[in-house]
Amino acid sequence: MLLARIDRYVLSLALGRFGSVVGIIMLLMILEHIPRLLDITRLSGQRGYIVRQTVLGLLPEYAGIGVLVGIYLAVGMTIRQLAVRGELAVIEATGIGPLRWMRTPILLTFLGAACPSSEHLARLAA
Repeated sequence: MLLARIDRYVLSLALGRFGSVVGIIMLLMILEHIPRLLDITRLSGQRGYIVRQTVLGLLPEYAGIGVLVGIYLAVGMTIRQLAVRGELAVIEATGIGPLRWMRTPILLTFLGAACPSSEHLARLAA
């Protein structure tokens, strides 16, 4: 068994919040730039096409920012939810130490840190 039950539970809580936070961050960043893009392309004949292509080109950059902030907020909100519901006290009362039940969020953090780092290394290699 690759992940224990506690790991799957913490992972499911964190991933749900992670997806929501990344989606909200990307949406807010797109909404921030749409008025300026529409103003720049005001006189263009293919206004919608230019705006769509520009936004699609910016999505990877927005995702890179959203992943880092999303992991931070998702892990924090998950731990807060576990503490408020009293599940954290039950987990620790059963003898599971903090390092053990934090194994999955730590793994998520390393994976999230590896994504922008690999993109940066790919740019340096090119």
